[in-house]
Amino acid sequence: MIKTSKICKIIIGCAVICALPSLVLAYPTAVSVIPSTDVIGANNLKLAYESNGNDQPFDTDNAEYFYTQYGIGEKFELGVDVYDLGGHDKKYLNAKYMISAESETMPAISVGAMYIGDGNAPLFYAVGSRSFGAARLFVGAQTWDDNDSMLLGASYKINEAFSAAADYQSSAWGRSTLGLTWHATTELSATLYGSRNNDRTLDAGDYIGLVIGYKVGL
Repeated sequence: MIKTSKICKIIIGCAVICALPSLVLAYPTAVSVIPSTDVIGANNLKLAYESNGNDQPFDTDNAEYFYTQYGIGEKFELGVDVYDLGGHDKKYLNAKYMISAESETMPAISVGAMYIGDGNAPLFYAVGSRSFGAARLFVGAQTWDDNDSMLLGASYKINEAFSAAADYQSSAWGRSTLGLTWHATTELSATLYGSRNNDRTLDAGDYIGLVIGYKVGL
């Protein structure tokens, strides 16, 4: 049973998220854009609201997303994705399973799927990670509608309040992304990021985004 204090935290989190200006996204636990090996943890719920300029930095025609992610056991997470792209709403599921946690001899390894449902071809991925002090490196691969891509990423814990992350998808439709996260509390975080499309001829160009996340244990 969910305690009253937990319900209050969820209500507060929803109020914080709804007070923000534009967008909501459900997405697996990630580095910046690419999925990470991390899972959210048993009985943890994360809510997030994201807004980014679509398709130029600070574009007033923002894309909007709503994110919910829930940990089922210690190695599995499931999320619901709601995308609002210029009035064209899309709803997806995503799921991730951690095959193995990082050990002295083995990297962490996770597999998952995104964009499940709404008539869309699912994206499947596998990713591994290894820690080096305050830094972590991520290497993986994904396939989406017969388009394959290598995944590369790195994150660095600057201090207790801030961390930075960068990642890269090798395909033409992929992106290079750099983000800075402020961990306001153990529950509330804010990430400011910039993203650049690999294919400069595509309409979806560069944009800057803001993600506010709130995590609570149930």
